Amino acid sequence: MLKEEFSRPFVRALGQALKATTPAFDRDAFARACLRGWTERELKDRMHRIADQLAVFLPGNYLQQLRKLRAVHDQFTGLAHLVFSDFVERHGLSHPDPSLDALLEFTRLSSAEFAVRAFIARDPEGMLKRMQAWTTHESEHVRRLASEGSRARLPWATRVPVLLEDPAAVVPILEALKDDPSEYVRRSVANNLNDICKDHPELALKLAGRWSRGASEERRRLIKHGLRTLLKAGDPRALAIVGVGPPVGVKLTELRVRPRSVLVGQSIKLSFLISAGGEGSRLRLEYAIGFRTARGQESRKVFQIWEGEFSERKRNFKKAHSFRPITTRRYYTGRHALYIIVNGKEMGSTNFMLKPAE
Repeated sequence: MLKEEFSRPFVRALGQALKATTPAFDRDAFARACLRGWTERELKDRMHRIADQLAVFLPGNYLQQLRKLRAVHDQFTGLAHLVFSDFVERHGLSHPDPSLDALLEFTRLSSAEFAVRAFIARDPEGMLKRMQAWTTHESEHVRRLASEGSRARLPWATRVPVLLEDPAAVVPILEALKDDPSEYVRRSVANNLNDICKDHPELALKLAGRWSRGASEERRRLIKHGLRTLLKAGDPRALAIVGVGPPVGVKLTELRVRPRSVLVGQSIKLSFLISAGGEGSRLRLEYAIGFRTARGQESRKVFQIWEGEFSERKRNFKKAHSFRPITTRRYYTGRHALYIIVNGKEMGSTNFMLKPAE
């Protein structure tokens, strides 16, 4: 489990590192305080607990404590390293300059994307201007932080009202990074754009449309990934931006799903025939499954099959879909619908039964 990244050995190793540089630090008392009720604590609760106990047991005021943490943080990596940024978020808001300097250092070993949001909420205008300056930083980790930390719907993160309500304030950051040499940074820009799609689709479409003019291959991939929510919804404006028009002259036949009755843990295979007029056109093929909910209603999820230039008159397509258990979805048994979508238009449907695993 992810929460085990914040483990007893990590707490003790952190205490030992601090003891080596700060002899007055009581590592044993620190460990006991951190680990009280440890088994029941989940990931964020463990992280917050460690950060708060650092503030209790490290000698000195916040700025002195921060210097001690900066002296040892590079001995740790991965998810557990987030505790350093969490300390800054929880205890350093009243010292923005040294706190943000520390976050730029910490983000190179584990992202400070969660911690910066508290500073945005405290001073939106000033913080977004500061983050725009980060877009020219030599480190790709800092440049990515400018985009990732300003996402409206960053997973696991605290919502910041100004980012949800007025994403236009983030646009200068995205403009500066849309052609960044790092794929790591450009992927963050795409995810930020996709967040905007969910609450302000008109702004996202305007931005993507402007970016699409004279776009490089790298920027076209960014736009496509950034518009994925609208593309899956079949939005004709988003489809047009990525070069996909209405499916004129396209027919779908011979739609089949096998087996018609499948157990949780098994897979179905779907197949169909696409016929076109013979002239080359760009097709985007998707399928959607109408998953049953706890109340017996339908919740659709769209999946990609194929996208490209279709120059044949006819072509068979096949796709498998697994119903193996996953952490992000709970399966409810019963009749499920399956839809085939061509260029955003539903062109065929069938159904199958999902049964409990034996």
